[in-house]
Amino acid sequence: MVALGTLDLGVDGGKSAVDIPVVGPTEACLHVASLISDPFGVMVYHPSLVAFSRAIIRRYGMEERIVGFGVSGFDLPNLAAHHDEVVDNFVSEAKRLVTEGAEVIYPMGISQCPVHINPAWLQEQLGVPVVEGIDAPIRMAALLAGVGLKQSRALAEVRDRQELTCTENFPSSNPPCRLTAKLRFSLKVGTFSVL
Repeated sequence: MVALGTLDLGVDGGKSAVDIPVVGPTEACLHVASLISDPFGVMVYHPSLVAFSRAIIRRYGMEERIVGFGVSGFDLPNLAAHHDEVVDNFVSEAKRLVTEGAEVIYPMGISQCPVHINPAWLQEQLGVPVVEGIDAPIRMAALLAGVGLKQSRALAEVRDRQELTCTENFPSSNPPCRLTAKLRFSLKVGTFSVL
């Protein structure tokens, strides 16, 4: 299963809910980029997305591999109306990243590339590989499924044996148990079980 969009929304929930491979586009693209070269540059839609995108990349442990970020200069709803400017800005910013040492470009936003910019054409313009967020994650998921790999359940089995009991007044302002978004849980009478 591949999430749609490079924010990797729902990937953790999917991994905790099913046994089949669940791949986030950014997760896959960063790993593919790191396999073919290092370091790499990341292209985002708008300057306001740089900090958020950096946090996603940091979560995957790849921040130190990033030369820098470039921006195409338009928010997602405005890309089609400014197609030529988006392409020009993207190429200019990506070339800047290449001169700063990026050996791979990752367009963090599928509407930039491959939707508005053909990745093969972009590679010709830049002279470096471009890892885009539709093809790479689909092929990564196919690879995992093809070799018979599934989501690991080792940690889930440990969690099955742990039980966190909360007060009868839950939810309270300071419950004795803390559950994170990555944990699945089921409500029993007065008890949360970490799965």
